[in-house]
Amino acid sequence: MVVTGADGFAGRVLVSALKEEGHEVSGWVRNPPNKPIAGVKYRRVDIRDKGACTNSMEDIQPHWVFHLAAMTHVLDCQNNPKQCFETNVSGTANVFGAMPVEARGLFSSSCHVYGRPKSLAICEDHPIAPVGVYAESKALGEGAVADCGKKVVIARAFHHTGLGQPERFVLSDWAQQIRQGAAQIHVGDLSLCRDFCDVRDIVRGYMVLLGSGNPGEAYNLASGEALSLETLFGMLRGHQHCEPLAQAERMRDGDVSLLCGDPSKAEALGWRRHHDLSKTLAEMAGR
Repeated sequence: MVVTGADGFAGRVLVSALKEEGHEVSGWVRNPPNKPIAGVKYRRVDIRDKGACTNSMEDIQPHWVFHLAAMTHVLDCQNNPKQCFETNVSGTANVFGAMPVEARGLFSSSCHVYGRPKSLAICEDHPIAPVGVYAESKALGEGAVADCGKKVVIARAFHHTGLGQPERFVLSDWAQQIRQGAAQIHVGDLSLCRDFCDVRDIVRGYMVLLGSGNPGEAYNLASGEALSLETLFGMLRGHQHCEPLAQAERMRDGDVSLLCGDPSKAEALGWRRHHDLSKTLAEMAGR
């Protein structure tokens, strides 16, 4: 099977889970990983290169394709829209266009395609109204999936975190500051509410959806509970003596204030969350 983005945050967790189950994994990466996972056959493939995708798929002939490679940092996407659309839209078309007809694929989309919720918790039939370049690129990526004519399931993952997440992302950023013993933790808008899961549960969801989901359909992977960033900050901090310090440069205009997903459709396929978020955050903070 193929995993694109195999050296990314979720990609590494997914590849490890697949190897634990005895699968042979071809991990597509743009650059050789600094810490390769034993047993993974890495292959350098730039998904923006249609020919490279075609040649690699022909060599491997996978039965399953997990497409996780993407630009995922919202600010990077906003500052580099051309690169974002080339990667998240054209790259998606290239991957699934090259996938063998008999194979099954999974596209890692995002809760951000929903935009500002009209109802909560958000179900899969909620209107698509993306806000910002990243969200737009994921919505267009879903369109590329629909156009490819292959058996591809769409996973709309809500926010996820865990050990190994790059420190540019909010909870990992705070966790790093806490581990360093900072008395003041630099934060943005703590009033925002987000639906977070442990990344290990999200990648398990990818595996369930690719195995049992209906091609062409979207499935939320979410906890079903939205927590304020203030609450999440408190869970990370625990009993450590530190206080949040809001910084203007960490605020983003136009941020959706609340996101909360309904996971019942994925749960009907047997997906369950097994990791307590409070324990995940404690691990990240070094407790």
